[in-house]
Amino acid sequence: AGCTHEIKSYQAYLAFLANEKNGLLKKKSVAGLDMQVKYFPDEFLALGEIQKEGLALTESRLDSITQLYQNQLTFLMTLGPEQGTSFDVTTVGVSDYQEFARRIEELSFGMAVHLSLEVGGKQFKPQLTEMESLYGLRQSRDFMVVFPALDESGKPVLTGDFHFVFSDDIFLTGIHKFRFRLSDIQHVPPLKIDL
Repeated sequence: AGCTHEIKSYQAYLAFLANEKNGLLKKKSVAGLDMQVKYFPDEFLALGEIQKEGLALTESRLDSITQLYQNQLTFLMTLGPEQGTSFDVTTVGVSDYQEFARRIEELSFGMAVHLSLEVGGKQFKPQLTEMESLYGLRQSRDFMVVFPALDESGKPVLTGDFHFVFSDDIFLTGIHKFRFRLSDIQHVPPLKIDL
C-alpha cells in the first residue's frame, strides 16, 4: 500500500483512490474493452455528498453522513474502449434501434445480474446498480454498484480478501474477477481536514 498517513482534501482523496498502488482501483482490458473497478470508502462518499450539496464541512456532519454509508459497500465500475480504440459501449455491436434500446435497458436496469462479490466461498449480489446518465460525449460508462456490508445474519460480508465479479454477457468477453485485499480496504488513511 501507499505511504499516505492522512488525506487532507477531496482532491487528495480522489488522487489516493486513483493510485493503483493503494489497492482500491483494479483495471483489466479484454478484447478491446477496458474495465475498471474502484472501491469507495464510506468517508469519501460522505465528503463527496457534503461537497455536492455545498454544505459547511464539520466533524459532526462528516461523522453523521459517514454513518449513513456504513451498511453498504460501494464500488464504481467503468466500462469503455481500450486505449487506442474508439467506440461507445452503448452502441458497439448493436445493429439497429431495437438492439440499442435493449442494450440501454440492460446497462441501465439489468447490471445487477452480471455482478457479484465473492468472499470466502460466498457470493453476494448488489442491492443497487446505477448507470450514470447518458448525456455527454464520453465513450465509457460509469456504474455505481452497492453491496450490503452485512449478511442476512448481521455479520460483516468482508471477512477476508474478495473478488468483485463481472460476468460479461453483454459484450461477451467472459467472466472477470477483480481481486481486492481486505487490508487495503481497512487501512485507508484517515481524513484530516482543517475545519
